[in-house]
Amino acid sequence: MTVSPRPSPRWLPAHALAIAFSLSHLTLDWGAQIIGGPVGAVMNPVQVLVLVIGSGLYALWASALVVAAQGSRPAMATTLPLCAVGALGNGLSIVACPPPCGGAAPIGDIVHIGSLVFGVWAIFESWRALVLGVRRQLAAPTQVATTAVVDG
Repeated sequence: MTVSPRPSPRWLPAHALAIAFSLSHLTLDWGAQIIGGPVGAVMNPVQVLVLVIGSGLYALWASALVVAAQGSRPAMATTLPLCAVGALGNGLSIVACPPPCGGAAPIGDIVHIGSLVFGVWAIFESWRALVLGVRRQLAAPTQVATTAVVDG
């Protein structure tokens, strides 16, 4: 018997907010020309690398959310490292630019803190769905046996 992880109603909003703040941070860094300087007619290798990795990360994260919402345990487990890299990775850059963060304050500070808060929340919700799914799976044979005895 396979029991799929059923996330709480807070799971998707937590991940949506984590993605929003993480992507806002990336966009802010790009706009502030922190990522390889200004974008001109030709992108430099650092900008191309950030673009490819960032786009890939957010696409994988969104895809994992869609598949996890359909009950896939591997997809639910995949949301954990993707959120850790995407949201917590961006949020932890607060160490390099503590509040007030230079010319980006207060927006830079808000996206750093938002990435951390919503990243931790999203990871918690995914972890909770995985753990509760395992508990339901372990409890399922007992529930079937109890039902058979009571109904028998």
